[in-house]
Amino acid sequence: MRQIANSMIPFSQSEPQVNSQCDSQANTQPQASARAKMAQDFPTVYPSLNLSAQFRSAPRDFIVHENLGFKPAGDGEHCLIHIEKIGQNTHWVAEQLALILKLDKKAVGYCGRKDRHAVTRQWLSIYDPHRNIDFSDDVGKNMDIEGVQLLETTRHSHKLRPGDHQSNHFCIRLRDVKQRSPIEISSDTNSEKNSEVESDQLLDDSQKPQIISEIIQRFTSGIPNYFGSQRFGREGNNLVVAANWFENKRLPPRKQKSIIMSAARSYLFNKVLAARIEQNCWASAIDGDILINDCPTAPLWGRGRLTSQAQALELETKALEGLSVWCHGLEHCGLTQERRSTVLYPANFSVNVENDDLVVVFDLTSGAFATSILAEICTLHVVPSPAIEAPL
Repeated sequence: MRQIANSMIPFSQSEPQVNSQCDSQANTQPQASARAKMAQDFPTVYPSLNLSAQFRSAPRDFIVHENLGFKPAGDGEHCLIHIEKIGQNTHWVAEQLALILKLDKKAVGYCGRKDRHAVTRQWLSIYDPHRNIDFSDDVGKNMDIEGVQLLETTRHSHKLRPGDHQSNHFCIRLRDVKQRSPIEISSDTNSEKNSEVESDQLLDDSQKPQIISEIIQRFTSGIPNYFGSQRFGREGNNLVVAANWFENKRLPPRKQKSIIMSAARSYLFNKVLAARIEQNCWASAIDGDILINDCPTAPLWGRGRLTSQAQALELETKALEGLSVWCHGLEHCGLTQERRSTVLYPANFSVNVENDDLVVVFDLTSGAFATSILAEICTLHVVPSPAIEAPL
């Protein structure tokens, strides 16, 4: 079992019994702000392949195509546009679109925020009940949004909202894949003793088939369904804001509230999943589990009782000890208790080596993170880009 640093690379009054399920001794909490400030380490499942690679060297190294999972109605009050964007984040594109069309920002909807430093295709909806919007002529130029190209348009009966899509298709190129291997060097030219150090070396052809086979086996067996580090912001800053909110009663800006709530909720889920990995039950049911598609689940915190029982309830309660203030805070944010599978199964996957690059292709259900998949393959060296801003 390995540890991965998570800093690499979505209400009414609470019920007293919920608070007690998540450690009521708030005064014994360590400072969550200090904890959030540090890189959060969550255990991985599979033995290390000792691989490292350059990640996101260029936008086309990370390609994402959104799959709605349904056919647009072809008629309705909403205009749907299918776009390809490079170097821009979804929220900014939606804001620019509303500005160009002289609409309220709420008139534009989308299923999910796609990565900025990537080539992504996704659908956006525009509320247009009177059919005033016409994208028939040179829409890409008329939109005048840098890095955005129109692919097609249609109509639909309702607005697109987060999570409405079925899945995302990923094609990811990891460049200059190397394997760390020990080599012997002499520590002293006059000494008979040699010392062992590690050296990164590009893969040779004899290693590639075995590595491909091992990665495919991991995809087949399942991957821990962690929320990725993007959810927590640069250096976990979203968790710092969450800690200040829940522990110190410092409210975040209104526009950031939903992002901070999502980050805090995701962090609690990851803590429970990490505990299940430590106890070797992340992919297998234990007494009292709530199953989704025959897979174990962990809580997405909100108002209401934990639905797990017996051994599962005990595990979840213990995993969240010291975080009662966070749990209590989320209960007051309008969120309701939900569950999320602890196991992630990539679909339609393929793994290939092209020269010194590893190319992995897979589909993930809505809400799953590609970086959680990659964490079980290799260490990622993120190539910094001055044009890219970390998400909040």
